Amino acid sequence: MAVGDKFYLGGQKAFQNYFSYNSSVGTTEVNVQLNFTTSCIKFISNDDETNDLIISFGTVSTTASAGLNGVITLKPGEVINELNIAISRINFKRTTGSGKVRFLGV
Repeated sequence: MAVGDKFYLGGQKAFQNYFSYNSSVGTTEVNVQLNFTTSCIKFISNDDETNDLIISFGTVSTTASAGLNGVITLKPGEVINELNIAISRINFKRTTGSGKVRFLGV
């Protein structure tokens, strides 16, 4: 365990809220407002088989560069699991095509 990690006796911490998303994303930026602040993104899945998915958080545009608080690019079929981040908005876009995106935030 790292400094600052918390260990909960009896299992994982219970979360009061969650937000699930399952929709198609194309070349126009999609902003998803969660209406609460997450503790963790359980998963983000790029379900498209041919097109990259560009992800940003909060007010960061999907046209920003990679780096500190920059965009994340998921290749076709890739998944991010257990991303510990406090956000209330997530943004998606593709450079070409369209395809399904799924995520669960708690």
